[in-house]
Amino acid sequence: MSCVPPFPDAAVHAYDAAPAPLAASRGRLCVAASIEVAGRGAVVFPDEALSQTIDLSRARVGLGIAAGPAWVRFRTSATRSADDDSYIGVAGEAWVPAIDGAVVGATFAGFSGEVGIVPDPWVVAGNRGWGLDALVPTFAEALAWVPPSDAGLALRWNGLGDRVDIVGVLSSGEGANRRERNEGKDLSGALSIAPLASPALIVTLYGRNGSRGLGYVRAHRVGARVAGEIERVAYGSELLLAWGIGDDAERAPVGGSAWVRARPIGPLLLAARGDTWTEDMADPDALAWRALGGAGVAVDVGAGTLYALAGADHTARGEAVSLFPGAPAGAAATTLYLHVGLELSARSELP
Repeated sequence: MSCVPPFPDAAVHAYDAAPAPLAASRGRLCVAASIEVAGRGAVVFPDEALSQTIDLSRARVGLGIAAGPAWVRFRTSATRSADDDSYIGVAGEAWVPAIDGAVVGATFAGFSGEVGIVPDPWVVAGNRGWGLDALVPTFAEALAWVPPSDAGLALRWNGLGDRVDIVGVLSSGEGANRRERNEGKDLSGALSIAPLASPALIVTLYGRNGSRGLGYVRAHRVGARVAGEIERVAYGSELLLAWGIGDDAERAPVGGSAWVRARPIGPLLLAARGDTWTEDMADPDALAWRALGGAGVAVDVGAGTLYALAGADHTARGEAVSLFPGAPAGAAATTLYLHVGLELSARSELP
């Protein structure tokens, strides 16, 4: 009897599939492992501050071990030990491994549960739909509106012929990279429906009631997404409303994103995405937008995929939301990039 995933591989399955463990046949142990490394070189216009960069886009390792109805899953990703405005970190600004997923889980009575550092269903499903999160994550994650994972517990039910997936998450609200700072807890939920019982169309509704920091700053979110994959073309569009960002309860931005990713002929890979967001619908200076596109190749290498993508990424911000008010580089910037990555994964059943 072959191994099967601990959650159904359904179109509505809003879970990070790469490091997911396998449930073992009776009396056996299943092991799943994945590794992804990607690098990028870029030139930024206008030519201000740091305009030519070489960066490690991703270095991630995942491991899952399952026995019967129970499993453990662990994932670590490289990150800078100091943030962008600090030189004080581990060995200066060295890359260090950060745990962004660590759970113990089990299935019982038709439900699946996990405890530990659990993924957020909105960010994870969005990144899977976009498919190039090593290049650019979803706009909600990139803008820090929603953390990709957090300490907490998750409960999932999948049924009706894999047409419906419901997941609820109770978490600290501070994200995986911050310790808990208040006694308030975040309650998040996502409902995904695949009306065609296939990946062609998936509709997702999302909500979060939460707080952040010592001041119990509100952190509420409501979102909706339509996404799917037909043949070799993936598409998606989403809208997210937020109340409270960072440590500011008064900020209530609204944002949206749309994307398409295609492999039309052989290894050819094409991708395009547009994001827009604003903190005040009535203020044109509070509007920002981002557009990116790329073309390249994606080659199957047996245990994974080797890909290379070249393209442009343009961001424009109004004065009210500019990173550096009064500076042209803070208002608008165009990045020309070359992104190369390799994803490998393996699954095995042990006696």
